[in-house]
Amino acid sequence: MGSVKIPRVYGRKFGKWIRVVCRVFMVEPETLWSLRGGKRVVLARQLLYAMIFNELKSLSETAAIFNRTHGAVWHGIRSLKVRCGEDEQVRNWVRDVGGKLDVKMF
Repeated sequence: MGSVKIPRVYGRKFGKWIRVVCRVFMVEPETLWSLRGGKRVVLARQLLYAMIFNELKSLSETAAIFNRTHGAVWHGIRSLKVRCGEDEQVRNWVRDVGGKLDVKMF
């Protein structure tokens, strides 16, 4: 996928999450690990930060998966929460992912 740092025990679960998020946000999985990206790529990456952090309970482990710093991951999670509160389209994308994966989103 782009990272070999996904813990083996979570490989299938995270792989499914990545596929669903990419489908909803209409982005290619490879773009999630790039340093840049358009609005959809950034939002998809931030949503995966939040989902994986909620599973692992570790910012540093989540950051390692994406080759980012824990601060970048934390900023991304907070930014996504703000965007969900302000932007109905973003909120709908996040709900759509949650519904497809049966995962409660913020």
